Amino acid sequence: MEIKKYFSIKMLAVVSAFVLLIISLTCYNSFDTNAGLSQRSYLRYDYKNPNAAPYQYTISVPDTVFENTPEPYTIFPPNDMVRDYDTSVVRLSIGGTGFIIGKHTIVTAGHCVYDINQKKFDNFTIDIVGNDNSAIKTITPHYVHVPKNFADLTKYNTMPDIQYDYALIYVEEDLSAYGMFNMGICLDKYIDDKGKVIVSGFPQKYPSNYNDSEYGLRFKASGNIISSENNGRNITYDADATNGDSGGPVYVNESYVDSRVSYDYNTVVAINVSQFVAFNAGVRINFDILYFCYQNANLTA
Repeated sequence: MEIKKYFSIKMLAVVSAFVLLIISLTCYNSFDTNAGLSQRSYLRYDYKNPNAAPYQYTISVPDTVFENTPEPYTIFPPNDMVRDYDTSVVRLSIGGTGFIIGKHTIVTAGHCVYDINQKKFDNFTIDIVGNDNSAIKTITPHYVHVPKNFADLTKYNTMPDIQYDYALIYVEEDLSAYGMFNMGICLDKYIDDKGKVIVSGFPQKYPSNYNDSEYGLRFKASGNIISSENNGRNITYDADATNGDSGGPVYVNESYVDSRVSYDYNTVVAINVSQFVAFNAGVRINFDILYFCYQNANLTA
C-alpha cells in the first residue's frame, strides 16, 4: 500500500471517560495544519424534548495537540459499486447513511439530519442492516449535534460549505456488537500521491445488475483521491457514489503482516457529503472533528 503514515484515532474507555490516542505509523511528516485548530460552535437537539430550543456549545482544540505532530453524486463509468456487508455502516430512514464510531455514537452528514431550508432537525430512525437487507435493529436517536455554521447556512453545495456538513448522533442502545470505525487524519502526502479510498453507503442508484432491487442495499466502491480543496478542509475522489450515500464513510483500508501478527482495519479520513460535475467530495477529518466526536463533554445533557 502506498500510504506510509497516517494517524488513527481510537476511542478507549478509561474510568468512563474517552481518551484520544494518535497512533502514527512509519514515516511521512507532511501535515496540513490548516485542516484543524479552530473554535467551532455546535447545536445539540434532544429528540426526547422536541419543544426545547437546541442547546448551543463551543469546542476548542488545544494548541498542544499540534506539538511534535507532522497533518446528486457522480458515477464514473463503469459503475464499480459492489455489495457491502459491514453492519457498522448504517441506514438512515430519511435516505442517508451513517457509520458507527463508538458504543453510542454514529457520524453522518449534517444535511442528513438538519434541514437548512426549514431550519429544523429532521425526524428519522436508524437501521442496523444485515446481509439480507433486513433491519437487525431500528433505533431512534436521543441527541443529534450539528455545527452551528452548518445550521446557519441559507443555501448549500459550494466547496466552502462542505467543511461544516457533518453531524454526530447519540443513541441509548449499545452499538458495540455491530462493529465500529476508527477515524483518522489523511496526510497531505497520501493526497498528493492520489491514494486509494473506499466509500460505503446506501445508494439510490445501483449497478445495472441491481436495478430492480428495493432501495436499501449497502454498497461500497473504491477509487482514488483527486485533490484537497478549500485549504485542506475537504477532499475529492473518483470513488463511485450516488444519492443516499451522503454521510457514509470515506476510508483507507490498511493491512500489515509480520511473522507473529497480522492487522486489517479501516480508518475513516472523510465523510461523504456531495457531488460535483467531475468528482465526489467529503469533509476531511481534522482535529476539530476528532475532538467533536471523541472528547465532546456536551455529548448528552
